[in-house]
Amino acid sequence: MKEFVLNSRKILTSQIAINDKNEETERLKEYIIMEKEKLEQAKKTFAEDSDKFHKYKKDLRDTTKDVKDEYDRAVNEKNGCMTEIKRLEQEIISDDLKIKKIDDYLQQCWGYRAFIHEMAVSAGRKSKDAAAV
Repeated sequence: MKEFVLNSRKILTSQIAINDKNEETERLKEYIIMEKEKLEQAKKTFAEDSDKFHKYKKDLRDTTKDVKDEYDRAVNEKNGCMTEIKRLEQEIISDDLKIKKIDDYLQQCWGYRAFIHEMAVSAGRKSKDAAAV
């Protein structure tokens, strides 16, 4: 009888230990399921973030390309303006030389005019003096 009670007790403790292990196994299974769900959610979040990042990178590339194109256009426009400024400066220098030549010629003409005027005035005095004599 004692042996039967001892065996029954052993069986009971073993059954309790088995039940505890089964409960812990169930909790671990639930934990694993929750962790898998978290992992799936993290994968979805990662995929969304990855898509957002790739879109952001593409937008940056497009923006950078647009800015570079605008910069190149501005540089070309600036270079064109600089060329036009140099051409106009050369034209100004050429026009200044022409104006100086014309001024020199005008000064020479004024000298001739003054000489002719003086000659005409002198000739007019001589003819008055000759008529008076």
